[in-house]
Amino acid sequence: MDSEVKEFLEQQVKIMDQLERDSNLASWNANITGEDRYYAEGVEVDKKANLFYSSKENFQRVNEFLAQELDEQTRRQLEILRLGYMSAQADLTLLDRETEISSDVEKKFNLFRANLAGKTVTDNEIKEILKESTDSDVLSEAWNASKLQGELVAPQVLELVKIRNQIAASIGFRNYCDFSLAMDEQTEEEVSGVLDRLEVMTREPYRKLKGEIDDRLAARLKLRPKELKPWHYQNLFFEEEPKATIVNLDTLYGKHDVIQIAKKFYADIGLDVEDILARSDLFEKTGKNQHAFCTILNREGDVRILENVVNNEDWMATTQHELGHAVYEKHSIEGLPFLLKSNPHTLVTESIAIVMERLTKNPAFIRKYTGVEISKEDQVNLKEMQRQRQLVFARWVMTMYNFEKELYSNPGQDLNAKWWELVKKYQMIDFSRDKPDWASKIHIACYPMYYHNYTLGEMLASQIDSTLKRKLSPDALMNPGAGKFLVDRLFSKGSTLRWDKVIEASLEEKLDPKYFVEEFV
Repeated sequence: MDSEVKEFLEQQVKIMDQLERDSNLASWNANITGEDRYYAEGVEVDKKANLFYSSKENFQRVNEFLAQELDEQTRRQLEILRLGYMSAQADLTLLDRETEISSDVEKKFNLFRANLAGKTVTDNEIKEILKESTDSDVLSEAWNASKLQGELVAPQVLELVKIRNQIAASIGFRNYCDFSLAMDEQTEEEVSGVLDRLEVMTREPYRKLKGEIDDRLAARLKLRPKELKPWHYQNLFFEEEPKATIVNLDTLYGKHDVIQIAKKFYADIGLDVEDILARSDLFEKTGKNQHAFCTILNREGDVRILENVVNNEDWMATTQHELGHAVYEKHSIEGLPFLLKSNPHTLVTESIAIVMERLTKNPAFIRKYTGVEISKEDQVNLKEMQRQRQLVFARWVMTMYNFEKELYSNPGQDLNAKWWELVKKYQMIDFSRDKPDWASKIHIACYPMYYHNYTLGEMLASQIDSTLKRKLSPDALMNPGAGKFLVDRLFSKGSTLRWDKVIEASLEEKLDPKYFVEEFV
């Protein structure tokens, strides 16, 4: 490495490392407490980061270095650094305003608790009502109570959309959608192409499944199928297959400590998570973020997860998922320089989280960790549940992705109507009302242009599962050698290559949707 490049990288990394540590710590504290002081700390640190990355001089130097002959590792570090600088080559006032509003919106989501009949209820309680009640009035009340958060944040979300588009335009992009994808080393043509092909392939299988689900739900609720409303689908957004239609795994996982099951599973495949869990915040409390995520506090191994666990199927799956992210982060730092100590892309780490999550419907996993033998009939039913989940979730992702494209390409249109138009097109729920229900999904405000990576991750998860079956044994991730295989072949590469090259190097082939289609469609 050229001494000038080496010195430059060392200087940048020293500053970046401290900014990242300070930002991640403030974010963690804000998410587990809801306290204003931590949100304020986060905003101040992120403004310092905006100032750092907005340097036109450093951006120019990175571009000049990239024009030179470089070894692969140095080039990759500079490519990643260039993306960081490019993302902030805009008016600092705009960058700071986006930071302030984003933080305030996130705080509102985290502090929001629905009100039912004068009683404050948590997200877990809302989900339980939607899943278990057969009273349409109760279901409608619970669903509407949760949707109120959309009305609470919608004006600020629209302001964020305007600011994000201004930032993107000033850097030379058509809108924030194109900008965000480019910062993730993706293109709109590439992502839309994959999702559009999947839409065609899943349209009729999903239409048939939706009809079957409607018939079962209608019978359960004593309604006609055409009378079903969004609150009848046992989920705030119909992201998952209704639980009561086939096998209710809550009766299984509800009798066990899902954290202990996950800990034992990961230990059994050679990926110890005890240190991760010891640093994590796992249960409900006032002011805390009600969702779940994995985060790092630094790139030296401080990985942790936030959850709001109750012992049921959803939180068993979520714990498997978040720990999948965590083991990837834990094992992607060894022997690598700072800028390469991370997963190469959201869709790649999502694929690991997803393949771990899918195990919760695997008869061998259930037998080993709950002691319950699944009948042959229910083994077939579990496989059908997996297929239903994939079809339902894929169509939901299409709603999200295409709505965000519309949101950033034409924010002045009737977004309330557009949301339900897309829900009807992709999820085949025929309903409409003039309220900002779209804004009640936290990702649209706080994690924009993210959702398509879930479906790409689902595709890659099927490909990884197929590779493990070929290379190890038919039981794939239940094999004790699975952890070492993943560390050696995938995790340890960190971000040394672009995401598509990491996939090709690890699996000996490019990302290919055929495995997902064969398995679920």
